[in-house]
Amino acid sequence: MKILKILTPVLIVLAIIIFLTEKTQNQPTKTSPPTIKIGQAAVSVEIADTPEKRTSGLSGRTALLPNAGMLFVFDNEDYHTFWMKDMNFPLDLIWIGSDMKVVDMFKNATPDTYPKYAFKPDQPAKYVLEINTGWLERNKINLGDEVVFSFK
Repeated sequence: MKILKILTPVLIVLAIIIFLTEKTQNQPTKTSPPTIKIGQAAVSVEIADTPEKRTSGLSGRTALLPNAGMLFVFDNEDYHTFWMKDMNFPLDLIWIGSDMKVVDMFKNATPDTYPKYAFKPDQPAKYVLEINTGWLERNKINLGDEVVFSFK
């Protein structure tokens, strides 16, 4: 009986620890960035979801890792325009509608286009994905392709 009285609280504490450990294992971590899948291609993304993050974007960086990008998240669908201010490398741009379909794309937006040119979609979009130039062509992305966000 004394052993049971001692073991019962210990077993309860162990059960709680195991439960909490399993619950947190499926939570997003800094080592598992969000990913976006378009067709068979996947890209890890940083999220730009505040006015400050959307304004600075990838400006000033010297490079972007392969299969990495930045996802710009807006409050509503609109004709969100992008420029290449303070960019040091070219990008492909993908506009994504709230229906999670590719609504427009631009290949090879180069830094020398700023300030003469801004990139604007033909259709309203809620999200814009910036990735390395060549990614669209390499992965055969098309208008209307389905987009899946994964925040594992």
